[in-house]
Amino acid sequence: MSLRETCACRSWRLLAAHVPSNHVHAVVDAEDPPEKVLNAFQAHASRKVSQNGLDCVSRRRWSRHGSTRYLWKRE
Repeated sequence: MSLRETCACRSWRLLAAHVPSNHVHAVVDAEDPPEKVLNAFQAHASRKVSQNGLDCVSRRRWSRHGSTRYLWKRE
């Protein structure tokens, strides 16, 4: 699964995920800002889709901006 692979590569903890057919929800414990987490997920998923020949490399796959937010702050 691409979410797990991305989290493993970046030492993030994937706490929860829900993946219906047209979008993804993920809860991640990461020191990085949510926008960076989203960008990493999108880049990894796009790379995998293209490598496996599942879609045209030039296709626009993502909406302009996904929803990113903090669920809590450590302090």
